Amino acid sequence: MMNRTWSACLLALLCLGLSTPAHGYAVSLSQGDTGQLLKWDLQTVSYALHPQCSEDISPSSACLDELRASFAMWNTGCSGLEFVEGSPSANRSLTSMPNGAANGINELAFIEDSSWTYGTYVLGVAGPYFSPVTGVITEADIAFNGLQHKWNIGQGGFNTQDVMNVAVHEIGHMVGLQHALSGYDPSNPPTMATTADPGLKSQTPEADDYDGLCFLYPAESHSCSSDAD
Repeated sequence: MMNRTWSACLLALLCLGLSTPAHGYAVSLSQGDTGQLLKWDLQTVSYALHPQCSEDISPSSACLDELRASFAMWNTGCSGLEFVEGSPSANRSLTSMPNGAANGINELAFIEDSSWTYGTYVLGVAGPYFSPVTGVITEADIAFNGLQHKWNIGQGGFNTQDVMNVAVHEIGHMVGLQHALSGYDPSNPPTMATTADPGLKSQTPEADDYDGLCFLYPAESHSCSSDAD
C-alpha cells in the first residue's frame, strides 16, 4: 500500500501536505504526527522532463535548462543525494494531479489545460508516493500551473512566474522537505517558505534549507548541535 501527499508553492498562506514546523526546516512523517521520515531510500534520484516544458517560453530548451539548474541548486557537500536526468517523458498524468497515476518515473510537466484544478494561487505541486509503514518515497512528480500563470526566466511578479523560483521549492518537497513556517528573516526567506519570493530569492536555498536536506540525506554523520537547532 502506498500513500500520496501533495505539497505546493503558493502566493497565499495556504499549506498543502503534512508539515512539522521547526525554526530551521520542516520534514514530514509517514503517519501525520507519527511514523517514519518521508525520504528516498536512494543515493541517486532520477527525473524526467516534459519535452515541451512551458508553452510561454521559447525555445523549450531554455525552460528545460532552468529546470535542470533548479535540481543543481540542491547540490551541497553535506548531502549524499544526487539528481540525474533520465529520458524525457510527455506524460501529464502525474502523481501530483488528482487523477494521476504512478508509473515509476519522477516527471515534471506544465499543466496548460483545465485538468489543473488547484486554483490560481497554487503555482506548483509535488506529489510524493510513499509507504505509510517505512516512509520511503518511491515516486514524486511535479506539476506547474501553466493554465492560470505565465512563465518566464529571470522575472517574478503577480501572474508572471519565474521557472526556477518555483521549481527549486517544489524539488525540496520532492525529497521530503516541507514548508518552513517561522524562524527566518522575511527579507531573506528560505526556499521552503510558504510563498514564492517576488524578488526571486526562492531560487537559492538558504543554510536552513540545506540543513533540512542534509538531515534527511547526510553525506556523513549529521546532527544538530542543540535542541534549539
